[in-house]
Order: sequence, then C-alpha cells, then structure tokens
Amino acid sequence: MEEHVRVSGWGPRRQDEATTSITLSGIPKDQQEKVEGVTFGQHWMTVRDGKLIFSPAREPLPSPVEDTELLPYWRRHDERQGLMKELVFDPEERSDSPSFMVKHLCGYNYTPENYKMNAKLLESYGFVCMRSARGNDGKFWENWYLPGAWAANGALKRMLEIRQRESNKKQNLEAEKRDETNKIVSFLCRHVSFGQLDVVTQRAAMIIE
Repeated sequence: MEEHVRVSGWGPRRQDEATTSITLSGIPKDQQEKVEGVTFGQHWMTVRDGKLIFSPAREPLPSPVEDTELLPYWRRHDERQGLMKELVFDPEERSDSPSFMVKHLCGYNYTPENYKMNAKLLESYGFVCMRSARGNDGKFWENWYLPGAWAANGALKRMLEIRQRESNKKQNLEAEKRDETNKIVSFLCRHVSFGQLDVVTQRAAMIIE
C-alpha cells in the first residue's frame, strides 16, 4: 500500500515561544535527497494529492555535449589514429611536474571568513576552483586545481624561484622535480587550511604513432 506524504504542524508549547515545527512523514526514500535539497535552495516543493512535487529552483548547467563554448576540447581533429597507452611514464621517474588538487578547503576549521581568506590565498598561488554540478540534495564537490609547478603564481612562485637558485646544481632532473614537489606540498601545508591535498601524476594518455 502506497503511503501518502503527510504534513503535520504544531504551534509553540508556550504562548510566548517564537518558534514552531513542521513534520513531513511518508517521504519515499528515493525522494529524500530532493527534500534535503529544498533546504539548500535546489528545489521548490509542494504536496499534491499526497505526493511530493518538486520544481527546480536553479537553471540546470548545460551538459558537456551541449556546451559548445567548451570546444575544441583539446585540439582539432587529427587524421592520424590516436591510441590510449597506459603507464606512459613511471611516476617515480617523471621529469615534469605533477598536478596538485586541494579538497575540503578549511577542513574542520570552516567559517565564512576563513574560507574567503584561504580561497584568496589559493587563487593568488595559481589554483583554479573547480565545482561539480549540484546533486539532487543541492550539494556539490569543490576541488582547487594547480596543473603543475609551472602554473604557480604569487608567493608560491617566488618560493620556487628562490629554492631553485639555492638548490644543488649537481642534482639530476628527477631529483630536482621531486624536491620541487615536496617544497610545494610543504608550502601549502604551512600556509593554507584544507582537509586533503592530492599530488596527481599522469598514468595514461592518448598518443599519436
């Protein structure tokens, strides 16, 4: 038997109370996320004939297929056959810089002011904020991305330039890049508050024979 959604409301327990409560019952489990999304402004919600009816409160983002402003995604079509190749480089022996991904900005230290300060710091270092589309619950993923040490800016770039001048000239290229990566991680841990930092290395790529 299908259970209809019921809305119950109660007035304050005491006449001088300024708050009240409303309870929804009979919510189907597959609509729980959408109900939660209402509290984040993702949907408008009403009850009609004992069923929940949702209307989007935001314009949906275009899909990657529809958003032609993204084109060309990489480069124009090449008549030669592109092939996927795994383990193009040994992660321990790469001579180029990995990319860096900061997640959960502020970590357990979130306040609006703290988030604003740390976001400005990452932007000044060359990081770009990347956000997913909102889910049915109104929430989204946010990552801060630096494609490599070559994209560093501001104080992070100046630190790398100083370290490079001070580094041992006898270091081979692989050791120099590992040292550079460690310096970036150490710098970010000292200056930015976050929950997670990933150092990302390439493991597969499309190649042209």
